[in-house]
Amino acid sequence: MKRIASLLVLALLFSCTAQEPKPEPKTVVGMFTPYYYFPEILNGKVKNLKEVNYWAKDDNGTITAGMRITVADRDSLINWTDDIDVSFDENGNVVTSLHLDENDQPFGQLTVTLENGKPTGASWMVKDTIRNYSKFTYDGEMISRFDRYNAQTDSLLASADVTYNDMGMKETLQWYNADGEKTFLVNFNYDMDGLAESYTASRNDTVRIKMSFVSNEEGFFKEQTVEDMTSNEIDSYTYDYTYDDMGNWISYIAYEDGKPTVVAKRTYTYYTE
Repeated sequence: MKRIASLLVLALLFSCTAQEPKPEPKTVVGMFTPYYYFPEILNGKVKNLKEVNYWAKDDNGTITAGMRITVADRDSLINWTDDIDVSFDENGNVVTSLHLDENDQPFGQLTVTLENGKPTGASWMVKDTIRNYSKFTYDGEMISRFDRYNAQTDSLLASADVTYNDMGMKETLQWYNADGEKTFLVNFNYDMDGLAESYTASRNDTVRIKMSFVSNEEGFFKEQTVEDMTSNEIDSYTYDYTYDDMGNWISYIAYEDGKPTVVAKRTYTYYTE
């Protein structure tokens, strides 16, 4: 879903007089998916999520799904999130994330290594060959750094340091190249509900990209603005959703500057309690 630039707790509390309501379970679509920079919070314990994106088609005044957006389209025509098929464990951790082509075949697979319920690493596979892998460093319960390596040579490709705000949300993401030199710095901002409000990507103290978001009552983006500071281009998107019984979106129409551009569809499988 969404235009792009180039975790969870269940508690049951008791008092001496009454049992408190059990919080509704949530699933975060963020790390290990194309939504890392602008996570979505889904209702329920999601077991699997599949998302497919299509070009919007005007069928006698009704906007429908047209041709599926291809890998080549994303390379040349539109910067848009990949089609994905993501599996989660019962704790909300991503186990595998498949990136799908227009024939519904995976052109890449991200597999996450979990130890004691926490991600400790991940590998990216293309055509049955692991191309790179990552290792994570923790500061308490939070990932504070990850290092990405070439799987054939075990040489470092890139690294990033992560900091968090008081709500436990990503605040900064500082990228480094293989020589340890700083590259992009990403700064994240959130609203009072912890929903993504904006992020900027800077290099050499100069902002290159800024994305801004406005969320609807269901917690999903209804507006998105993309500002490319290098070309002075500004693109604006609005989103019109339909939802399942859980309140998670199952389709949307994306309008670019008022023109219907993309139709996306999602299916979910839920863990049942």
